[in-house]
Parts: sequence; structure tokens; C-alpha cells
Amino acid sequence: MVEIIFLSSKSSNNAFLFPLYDYDSDGELALKGSGTPNLSRKFLKQLASVLDLRQQSGTGLPVGLSPEDIFNYTYAVLHSPGYRSRYAVVLKFEFPRLPLTVIGSCSTN
Repeated sequence: MVEIIFLSSKSSNNAFLFPLYDYDSDGELALKGSGTPNLSRKFLKQLASVLDLRQQSGTGLPVGLSPEDIFNYTYAVLHSPGYRSRYAVVLKFEFPRLPLTVIGSCSTN
């Protein structure tokens, strides 16, 4: 848990923290998955469009996906050797970009 300042152990600069859920600030520990997903509406809309899924009305998540599913996909892509070698130069200067791919879109012609 982070209270006010979170420092990088490598550079002694402020580090970035991106929690998967936002919780109310009432001081109570929340149950797993009871917070609001910390994913932008724009990203969720694009993800639902690429996957051809409807969005849930409350959270905007694509139907059938949880924030953990999105996190796992993101983690797998960003840590894959192919992605890291292909975008090595760009990753030195920018935040990584997450490619959204459609499964089964390859033609057999």
C-alpha cells in the first residue's frame, strides 16, 4: 500500500503506480474486486469494439471480461520476448503501447 510518496528503488525518483481498482477513501479494506476498475472508458470502448463484445452498463467492461483478464493479457504481451525485442528502442523513451488484436481474423486464402 502506498500512502503519499512512492520512490523507485533504482533511481530514487517518484515511481508510477497504476492500481487495477479504485476504492472509496473511507479507510476500510475493500473486498477483492469490489472497487471500480481503473481503466479508461475510451480504452474499454475500443477493446469492446475490437473484440466485438457489448459493454456492461455499470463499469463499461466488455461482457465476459474482468479487469484481471485485461491485466493478464497486458502482462503477457508486454513481457513477451517478441514484443520486447521488436519495440526495444521505443520502450526506452515511451510508455509501452498495448496492441489489441482480433483472434481468428486470419484468412486461409
